[in-house]
Amino acid sequence: MTARLALITVVATISTYCLVPVSSAFADHEEIVREILSLWRKRQQRWERMYFDRRGRVTIPNGALNVHRETLNPSLKSRLPPDLPLADRTYETRVRIWLDFTENRWRREWDRETLTIDNSGGARFCKVFEVDLFDGKEAQTYTPRDRNTSENCVPYEFQPELVLHNSISNWFGLGPAELPFLFAIGNLPGITSTAAFLGSNNENLVLLSQLHLTRYHDREVCVIRTRNFGSGNGSFWELWVDVGHDASIVRCTNYFDGKPSYILEIDYQDSHDSWLPGDWTMWSFQTNGDLSSVETVRIEAIEIDPDMRDVEFHIKPTVGMVVRDNAIDIRWQLQSDGTKRQIDHPRVGAAHAMTVQPWFGNLGLIAAICAVFLAFMIVCLLRLRTLHRL
Repeated sequence: MTARLALITVVATISTYCLVPVSSAFADHEEIVREILSLWRKRQQRWERMYFDRRGRVTIPNGALNVHRETLNPSLKSRLPPDLPLADRTYETRVRIWLDFTENRWRREWDRETLTIDNSGGARFCKVFEVDLFDGKEAQTYTPRDRNTSENCVPYEFQPELVLHNSISNWFGLGPAELPFLFAIGNLPGITSTAAFLGSNNENLVLLSQLHLTRYHDREVCVIRTRNFGSGNGSFWELWVDVGHDASIVRCTNYFDGKPSYILEIDYQDSHDSWLPGDWTMWSFQTNGDLSSVETVRIEAIEIDPDMRDVEFHIKPTVGMVVRDNAIDIRWQLQSDGTKRQIDHPRVGAAHAMTVQPWFGNLGLIAAICAVFLAFMIVCLLRLRTLHRL
């Protein structure tokens, strides 16, 4: 399996350089950009709501997660297996996304696996079900305890089920594997977002000097580069745009410090009067250039303007739920009387009440302070009278 992954990586990398430039059908680069931006704007204005359902398969090569050893203490590190994982690990994923452009909100449900390391040095993959939400004002992550408990993987006692994020962003929660969904609605990486929902002011597209036409899978594509927002010249996106098919992005490479961090190759389908993603493959790389994972994805369903009246875009805490509030960096558990019990040491289980006492709940302390102050003033007045008589 590892040899096969290495071969896939070599093929994906070589394909970047084995390209034959062709003559441009456009007068100049500016005309190409105008055409692409016009098609992307049409994508942004085409739909009000969308639903995507996709399934995938992830393969993590043997030893690809060894980098996480450096974050562990030496005693725990010494008890770990020699490689993480010991053999190539393959598991299934599923992502469902609801996008509501009219109300500026979205919801993602994500089934996957994650590597878990316990205090005894045991390392195993646990199934994870996560819901990421944005209701137009607040971003949340919800990992229901019952959906994330199995025979070998049990959340610790006060592990948060709901996380409230202090950084509100329309991009939050949508990772690289979901980029084809964003491309489908005309949203691009590295461009300032100005529209109500995930839309982009594409006029701000920052093009570098590398812009040319070439052939890719028997199609003429335009290869452009755009900087990562707020990053230097060593970090940028390389987008391969099929102008003849609704300006679909058929290949996307993210470079960090001049090296690929991940590569996406996307196949499209002619659907809903547009070219929408059908399936894709993503190669992720470590900072040293080694392959980190490969994910192949296929689209199960795409719905245009579905009914979203029964879709939740915000989770309210329920009694017993542990919540982490990133805005004030605390964890608390909702009690039956509506109070919030703060969790001091989530893995140990210590907790105390977060209830705020009203001012009249401290009348005894206030009275004592007033009595001391009054006694002090009386002593001062008597002292002044004595000095005046002298």
